[in-house]
Amino acid sequence: MKHYLIVILAVLGFMLVHAQDPSYPAAPASPQNIVAAESFVDTDPGIGNALSISVSAATDISNLASAVNLTGLSNGMHRLYIRTKNAEGAWSITQTRDFLYDFDPVYAITPPAAQNITAAEYFIDTDPGYGHATAIVLTAGIDISNASVVVNTTGLSTGTHRLYIRTRNTEGGWAICQVKDFLVDFDAPYANAPAAAANIVAAEYFIDTDPGFGKAVPVAITPATELSGIVASVNTGSLPLGIHRIYIRTLNQEGRWSLGQSSDFLVNNDFAYPAAPAPAQNIVAAEYFVDTDPGIGAANAIPVTPATDISNLTTAVNTASLGGGTHRLYIRTKNQEGRWSLVATDTFATGYIRLSADTLGFGQVIIGSNPSLNLVVTNTSGSVQTINAVTT
Repeated sequence: MKHYLIVILAVLGFMLVHAQDPSYPAAPASPQNIVAAESFVDTDPGIGNALSISVSAATDISNLASAVNLTGLSNGMHRLYIRTKNAEGAWSITQTRDFLYDFDPVYAITPPAAQNITAAEYFIDTDPGYGHATAIVLTAGIDISNASVVVNTTGLSTGTHRLYIRTRNTEGGWAICQVKDFLVDFDAPYANAPAAAANIVAAEYFIDTDPGFGKAVPVAITPATELSGIVASVNTGSLPLGIHRIYIRTLNQEGRWSLGQSSDFLVNNDFAYPAAPAPAQNIVAAEYFVDTDPGIGAANAIPVTPATDISNLTTAVNTASLGGGTHRLYIRTKNQEGRWSLVATDTFATGYIRLSADTLGFGQVIIGSNPSLNLVVTNTSGSVQTINAVTT
């Protein structure tokens, strides 16, 4: 039977890289049509003597498909070679591709059906021999993976042991043993339960210096095993200013004192706080002027609704009498107590059109070429504007 390998002929393209050169060579000649192609495997029989590939003359045959005859090839790696010839009779460089050739192997016959498992046994640590271990009751079947068994560990010493399990099929063949380690550990005798917690019957605290057990300041409590929610007032009237340490301990009904719990705290006289600042006054007036201050209250009035915040207020500024150029706008406000604010200021331009220096930008330009970019100038003023010059 013949086997064929479908291959795709690849034709290399060319990339023309332009360097910056004021003098370019003449365009290359038009590519020649490819008029013939041939292939061979492993050994070159010579140009024009290989297996011919049918082609339609064209400059690009990269999508051409061809069948390659593999008859007689040995199993293993081989190398396919393909080359083409153009209309001038010049042959191309040979293109190569490795491939694996392997006939379908002869498969073995289907294995026999699995035999039923008809018996199973286990033993621990020492093998008594096939058929002499502890029998496991089971129902014959080809899969007993979910069968359960109770393993007798009576008489085993404390420590690690090894359990072995094996099965036998209907033909009398025993399986390989499955092995699992396990631990035998008898329950150790536990100590008696501890005595019930004794009630706390007294508590006391002291600051910085311990006067001795039972001699500190008592804390009133109700006897219980837990006093975590108790609140006590601590007298700090005689303490000097600074960091101090409080200690608290309790006494149970057996007369035993607990360890002392401690925490640091700061004694500091309250200082006099200043009075709260007066509430913000409403802004009741506003005015603006351009370039020259006519005096407080004499500028152009801005209508306002009295409020403590007029930051979103909008007003129209009259620029009709201003000459062309840059000007400065000043705005100030007055509160209900008659106090004027500091002046807020900003600059603006009138009377001409300004283009920023980076409005137009050219990238790399070939010497001798004339690139161009479109420039759009928009007049947003209320009068006719004249562009007198464009400078660079």
